[in-house]
Amino acid sequence: MTRSLITLVLAGLISGGVIAQESQQQDTSYWNLGWKGVFTFSQSSFTNWQAGGDNTIALSTIQEAYSKYNKGRLSWNKQLKFSYGFTNQKSQGFRKTDDMISFGIDIGYRFIKDKPEWLWTTSANFLSQVADGFNYPNDSVKISGFITPGYLLVDTGIEYKKGDHFKAVYSPVAEKITFVRDDSLSANGAFGVEPGQKVRTQFGTSLKVSLDKEILKNVNLTSGIILFTDYKNNFGNIDVFWSNLLTLKINDFLASTLVLDFIYDDDIKIKEFDDDGNLISEGPRLQFKEVFGLGLTFKL
Repeated sequence: MTRSLITLVLAGLISGGVIAQESQQQDTSYWNLGWKGVFTFSQSSFTNWQAGGDNTIALSTIQEAYSKYNKGRLSWNKQLKFSYGFTNQKSQGFRKTDDMISFGIDIGYRFIKDKPEWLWTTSANFLSQVADGFNYPNDSVKISGFITPGYLLVDTGIEYKKGDHFKAVYSPVAEKITFVRDDSLSANGAFGVEPGQKVRTQFGTSLKVSLDKEILKNVNLTSGIILFTDYKNNFGNIDVFWSNLLTLKINDFLASTLVLDFIYDDDIKIKEFDDDGNLISEGPRLQFKEVFGLGLTFKL
């Protein structure tokens, strides 16, 4: 089932890309290409400062590149997102504060001629991180890494699309593939894989909703949520991946950003320890990330 579904989806994506590329050679007016990002930097230094303090450097960035094709009954989109941040404190050293990379590609076909907002869509979405992760202050035991985990969701279903601001996709046929590239973590059965295995596949259904809209003057909200449940194993137990980016434009060069991300995956077991380092509980938990920044922004 996994190979056949992936083959079906990728065949649709590749064929759609060929059609779109052929059309691009004739007329580029149906394309929307863009790249936008924010760089945030902060620094503090103390010398003989009686109130105390710690020399610190912090840097973070959020990047997004996209290409969108829309002509007649065909819609074809690609999107790459990347965010990374770190702090370097004299007393604590280097610590990662943000790390995410995602890539998505989808092709849609408007199957009702006079209702262009309805499409049949096939898509593939990949989510992972770049650098190793640690549960600070413990920086000696790695808990995640590049493609550890990595998530690939391939699906096909019905899409409702309203302009370039909103879309919702329900896919009755979806495959979620979890990758654990690190040998030690796969040996421990991290992220739901069988101990010693590096790949886990789940066949189920998914719902994806995304919004990209200026909700107030100079305030833009980009939000996307993916819900998935496995038909075979514990159907109705929903995995949640929800990302939110709020951008406040100050002027043409400065912007303030707020990132709020939520993840709930029943296969990810979070360990809790007491003050003495003894394990007191282990199980699925809601994961939450918040990153606030003020820095330089650009858009191409």
